[in-house]
Amino acid sequence: MNISTVIVAWALLPVPSIADAAAMLDTANERMTTVCVEPNPLTGHVRKAHCAGWASRSGRRVWYSYNGLGLRDKDYPARPAPGVLRILAADGSILAGSGLKEKDSPARALERALKGRGLRVEVINAAGSGYAVWQNAVWLKRYLKAYSPRVVLFYLPSHFIFTERSYWRRLRRDNGNVVGIEPWLLRLRFLVFLYIEQWDRIHASWKLRSIRDPAARLENLLAPVLSELRQMRDACRASGARFFVVYADEEVNADYYVLPERPPVAVRFEQWFFIRQFRFDGAVVEKRLRDAGLEILSIAGDEPGLRSRSNRLPGDYHWNESGANLFGEAAAREFVKAWKSRY
Repeated sequence: MNISTVIVAWALLPVPSIADAAAMLDTANERMTTVCVEPNPLTGHVRKAHCAGWASRSGRRVWYSYNGLGLRDKDYPARPAPGVLRILAADGSILAGSGLKEKDSPARALERALKGRGLRVEVINAAGSGYAVWQNAVWLKRYLKAYSPRVVLFYLPSHFIFTERSYWRRLRRDNGNVVGIEPWLLRLRFLVFLYIEQWDRIHASWKLRSIRDPAARLENLLAPVLSELRQMRDACRASGARFFVVYADEEVNADYYVLPERPPVAVRFEQWFFIRQFRFDGAVVEKRLRDAGLEILSIAGDEPGLRSRSNRLPGDYHWNESGANLFGEAAAREFVKAWKSRY
């Protein structure tokens, strides 16, 4: 590769500040727009409280509104009504329902499915578009304090596992717990930030490739996400909530792909150097999650349907209405079994 070519191409591209381009941090395809996004020194970005507006994804124009904590949901009282099981659902843009009306989001589909099984329940949609595991870990204590849920369900898309490995060395930790990203990264101009992010993905892929023993390679890959999930579990325990990880090995057995929201030069940069030759058995990953002391709601049996193009937005990896309903039914089924086995 001719490095001067990359430098020249980089220099010719417009370089907005990270504050001006905060919306671009959202995990999305290049046809999407965002709304109500503002920079944040801990997690890079948040949604503005009590903000609303139109945004597009996969050719759909959807109305988004955010509550007092910047969540895509209504405001809730500090405690649920007597006899109501309050569940906090966390994830990134998939569970947030990007491209869907709020009533059609996976969180609302889960709530309907649980009510259909006889539970008096309310599901708070705490998923943040553009968030991976570490951002959820940073904000969870805030949500626990504000809403006092009895249950937290965290959906773990398998592509998050590698994302956490690549981000890990850029995160700030206090007593082993993630508390935010390194602040100097957020002072960079956005394209510089993107290249550092891409370099971290490349570095992580080469590191994994250099580990010859498959078991050791898997352990290296999983170490960050296990640490963050245990952080969330421990926060739930301290507040009296029960923590579940909803897991399906939808992409663990596939190559890791570059997400298409990257600028073309950044995508090409990663394509030149990224190693895509490590694959893992989803059942082995699920067992390792259980061995780490996490309660898992496995929806692996529903994985073929969840991955089906008929259940995803056109040209996108986010679920459409039928995919959201499939997730809601699958997660509700497994939750009810786990809940009834204990209560």
